[in-house]
Amino acid sequence: MKNIIIIAILILTLTVFIGCNNNKEDKRSSDISTETIVEKKSIENLPNPRLEKNEAPKDCGLNFESFFTKFSNDSAFQKNRIQFPLKMVTVDVYDSENSSIKNLSINDYSFMDFSKDKDAENRDNDKYKVELIKKNETTVYKKLGIDNGIYIEFKFKKEDNCWLLISIEDQSS
Repeated sequence: MKNIIIIAILILTLTVFIGCNNNKEDKRSSDISTETIVEKKSIENLPNPRLEKNEAPKDCGLNFESFFTKFSNDSAFQKNRIQFPLKMVTVDVYDSENSSIKNLSINDYSFMDFSKDKDAENRDNDKYKVELIKKNETTVYKKLGIDNGIYIEFKFKKEDNCWLLISIEDQSS
């Protein structure tokens, strides 16, 4: 009988001891997860050095045509010359209440290839022509569909002698 009581006490003690150790491990892993999440958020919220006013991107002082040639072909240059978050407006031409505005973050960015625009009028499908509207410190680069609903405006602004893409407005139908 004494042996049964001793065995029961040992089992009970081991169960309590193992349960306490598991709780400590769970607490440690949840602390690590929280630290990881906090660290990730802080990395995402770091300022973008390209957007700070005191540090201008390289190759400033270009006229719009020279800038746009490089912007069209060089993904790193293009990424440096977009003002993030990039305002993207999608206009529903049939129902203006369904228009949307999104702010594209640098993480959502993907290269926009403008290099083939000069041949767009000669395509079999999705033909469009390009129109530039230049003002003092802004230029609007328009893609205007030919017998289709393409209508996209890319707005560029010259800030601190550097051209930047500041918004995209898609009014395509």
